[in-house]
Amino acid sequence: MYKEKILSLEKLSAMRKCWKEDGKKVVLCHGCFDLFHPGHLKHLEAAKRMGDILVVTITADKYVNKGPFRPVFNERLRAETIASLYIVDYVGISRFPTAVEVIKLIKPDFYVKGIEYRDAEKDVTQNIRKEEEAVRSAGGKLMFTDEITFSSTYLLNKFFPIVPEESCGFLTEFKKQYSCEKVISLLDSLKELNVLVVGDTIIDEYTYCKAMGAAIKAPTISARRIRTEKYHGGALAVARHLSSFVKNVEVVTCIGGEDEMFRFVMELESAGLHVHATVNPNSPTTVKQRFLEEFNNQKIFEVSVLDDRSIPLDVERQIMNDIKTYFRDKDLLIISDFGHGMITERIVRQINSLRIFKSATAQTNSANYGFNLITKYNGCEYVSIDERELRLATCNKEEKIEHLVPLLAKRCNFKMVSITMGKDGCILYNHDTFWRIPGFSTAVVDTVGAGDAFLAITSAMACKGLSPEVIGFVGNCVGNLAVKIIGNKESVRYSDTVKFIRGLLG
Repeated sequence: MYKEKILSLEKLSAMRKCWKEDGKKVVLCHGCFDLFHPGHLKHLEAAKRMGDILVVTITADKYVNKGPFRPVFNERLRAETIASLYIVDYVGISRFPTAVEVIKLIKPDFYVKGIEYRDAEKDVTQNIRKEEEAVRSAGGKLMFTDEITFSSTYLLNKFFPIVPEESCGFLTEFKKQYSCEKVISLLDSLKELNVLVVGDTIIDEYTYCKAMGAAIKAPTISARRIRTEKYHGGALAVARHLSSFVKNVEVVTCIGGEDEMFRFVMELESAGLHVHATVNPNSPTTVKQRFLEEFNNQKIFEVSVLDDRSIPLDVERQIMNDIKTYFRDKDLLIISDFGHGMITERIVRQINSLRIFKSATAQTNSANYGFNLITKYNGCEYVSIDERELRLATCNKEEKIEHLVPLLAKRCNFKMVSITMGKDGCILYNHDTFWRIPGFSTAVVDTVGAGDAFLAITSAMACKGLSPEVIGFVGNCVGNLAVKIIGNKESVRYSDTVKFIRGLLG
């Protein structure tokens, strides 16, 4: 049975030793193979001719970032399709984000890619360089096939539309003006930017549990703790999202007096982010603890550790001095205001007076409901808030968004305003004109952090003066990638965004 060809990577690694002892040459191909087509067949046939044993590994579902609802076919179906080919000897499903780890396990004599990967500069992930290094370290060689090529993404988009009808209509019209490569080139223009992010530090703490049911002697839910993970949230998350899109990112923020938290925040320095963190010794770092059922990531409840009183005067003076010092050589200032005490009235006045392209959000959450409004800011070139934050700022829960946004923009002298609406996409307003960009529905793992990702990338695009239609499109792509990530465990990367855009427009 062809299904018996599908083995674990560990089993394939063990078998590799036997093949080597028998003097057999091992060839490895790796990819998504979401829609198997003649180009794939020709590629594998050419690869098979290079050796004795052809092993094909496929990317697991969780690491496929090619657009909404991708992969179309799950990893088991894709593996079985490849295994059914007589030219393929063995198939494995990779549980790693790249092929590097697979190469290290299989140690092929030849690692084979399609001709489109020969020019490493065109590989947005730059993984081909890492893969070549890995195969050379294992004593093998990177090879390329020169066969007929097709685009799985193009074929899927043409014959298997996977976005809602409204989104299909938008994409059809959008592609008439903006090709895939045009959008990517506009995204590349962000690489010139130097950015300063100012805002609250939040540590997202996720505790995974196993629910055991109701306690015997009290009407409470009992759960067993499995593990706890900490992620950089708030302004730190905004900066992390930006880091792979722009030239340089710095952060001005405030943390509590705990040494452990200071060390955790400053870990970002090693990741290339410059963090200017003022310590408020008499206050804890804001931590949002979320308790989840491990099996399905269902949230059980949330506990916040925070002191939302305004920061002391000496801490405020230091933050104001940092803002004054570090904004000077920047192109863009992003204010990520969660209303947890760091951004005081005096800091707001300072920000309002700065002559720099300013982008802002003032988030409404359970800790500041109704007390943290975007109306505190004035003269921002770009503002990104959600529909609820718009309605709170305008004290109106019934009027249409299109009526309320111009009122807010005029009142606060905002140039461009984006209103995010979750799965329904977003609305952008600029110069009395509206653009409504639908959502590109995808599986939602966690909505926490999606707004941070949207704010980060759309702010940079607005700073570059790009079209609101393009800003909203890319913002929705970024948001869709963010909701597939637990909290702020990972940032949305440039390479994944490009893949997602190609998945929609390619």
